[in-house]
Amino acid sequence: MMAVPARRTMLLFDIEDSQRHHDAGQQAIRQTLYDVVGALLEESGADEAACRTEYRGDGLFVLVDPAVRLPALLRQLLITLPEELAHRRQNHGHGAPVRLRIVLHRGTVVEDENDVVGSTLNSAFRLLDSDPLRSSLREAGPGTDFVLCVSETVYDDAVWPGHKGVDREAFRQVVVPAKNGSRVLTGWLYAPERRGQAAEPSEPGPDSAARPERTDPAAPGGAGVVNVKGAQVSGGHVGTLTNTFNG
Repeated sequence: MMAVPARRTMLLFDIEDSQRHHDAGQQAIRQTLYDVVGALLEESGADEAACRTEYRGDGLFVLVDPAVRLPALLRQLLITLPEELAHRRQNHGHGAPVRLRIVLHRGTVVEDENDVVGSTLNSAFRLLDSDPLRSSLREAGPGTDFVLCVSETVYDDAVWPGHKGVDREAFRQVVVPAKNGSRVLTGWLYAPERRGQAAEPSEPGPDSAARPERTDPAAPGGAGVVNVKGAQVSGGHVGTLTNTFNG
């Protein structure tokens, strides 16, 4: 298989505080993660054979079946995943409970039989490891099973259009500052408990609905404008990558 650029949807998962588990516990949470992600992909209509996955210590990276529509996948992230995680938290006999940071991104990557690389993949890992996501999950209550951040691309394609089952008013902008020469990143954190707190619209949509005001990352103070604390939601093999999970 030649290394060819392709536009793919990327799902990244990281388990909070996975290092505190002993060996048997590590196996249990790993199986839980496989189970809930498998259920998510199945409900999204993904063909398992068309997905590429890699488990990396305390997280999972998935290149999703290209046939899966982005809005359908996002909708299942907001429906199926909370149900699966809550079920395991409430019924320990059905799998070890886990708390997850999740990023959904879409962009061009280069892949062959051994590896997947690309700046868009690097950006997805930066969002996953960002302070806004870590602090949101860390400061959330015990009933919070995950926090989800979608990239600017996903927001434009699957959130802003107002597809069925996706409430755009439940997403809040976060900005990840530049680091080591990398560019500033903008993401959108799913925070349904802060619905209705958007700023006044800066660009009306074709249906006259108010779009949450965007922060210009280049503007003074742009990286610190959005407070994302307390965001809650109650509710095979890829070659070695240069990115790492840091649960």
